[in-house]
Amino acid sequence: MDPKTINRAPTTPLAKPAGTTPLLRPPAAINGNSSLSSSRSGGTDPRGLASTILVLSRWLQNLVIGVWLGAILTVGVIVATVAVSVMKTPVAAGTIIGPAVNDVTKLGGICGVIYLVMLLIHDPLWKKYHPTVSNALLSFLKTVLAAAMVGASGYLLYRVGPQMTHYLTVAHVVNGHLTGVAGRAFDWWHKLYVQVTQGIFGGGLLLLLLTQMSGRKR
Repeated sequence: MDPKTINRAPTTPLAKPAGTTPLLRPPAAINGNSSLSSSRSGGTDPRGLASTILVLSRWLQNLVIGVWLGAILTVGVIVATVAVSVMKTPVAAGTIIGPAVNDVTKLGGICGVIYLVMLLIHDPLWKKYHPTVSNALLSFLKTVLAAAMVGASGYLLYRVGPQMTHYLTVAHVVNGHLTGVAGRAFDWWHKLYVQVTQGIFGGGLLLLLLTQMSGRKR
């Protein structure tokens, strides 16, 4: 037998004492995932917050447009038809339709303002986190269209509506119909009111389409 083999003591790895930790940490433990360390420390991911704001603002945009269009349809079709069929004369029906239309016009203006506010929140935030997806043209069109609809609602509320009320008050009523110069003037303002409302409704449909087109990755 080789003397070197006899005199060589067997070597065994030293056992690590219990409760000790290595002095050097692996790189993964030091430079861990930023999102994981952020969640453990209670931090908030800005992209996650931005995504939530984008979803909510888009949802509110669609909601207010739907409420606006639904109110116009409800009063312009259902309420007007029922009022005319029940009251039999235009003047009597106007006592029901007039206040309802006025409330819808106010509601439309409020919905338009809310839409513009949500638009000012959504589109710049979308541009910040999706710089490669350009929606500049759509944002411009939505802003102009929504502002025009709000302006048209204000025109109906503060200009056309008072004129209709004035001529309705001074016009002569014969068999439930307005007659004379005041009656013809009322008819003219009433037709204008209907035409502007139809324009608002058409603009609302287009605005709803543009809202669905914008804010999407292409």
